[in-house]
Amino acid sequence: MATLSLDVPRVRRYMAEHGWSERDLAARMEVAYSYINRVLNGKRQVGARAIAGFRKAGFEWNDIFTVVDD
Repeated sequence: MATLSLDVPRVRRYMAEHGWSERDLAARMEVAYSYINRVLNGKRQVGARAIAGFRKAGFEWNDIFTVVDD
């Protein structure tokens, strides 16, 4: 079975290309820095709030997720 997983390296590359820190990303996503920090460090699952925030910050779907085969 395949599942979607947050592609953290791709998200971090996108951030680097735009010169964004995690705090910058959080502001663009309109979420707390602590929330996005936990998401990017695998301490919190990606939920609807994070998905909406990533899209609000300008990410495309393929910038956010990768398909993982179980």
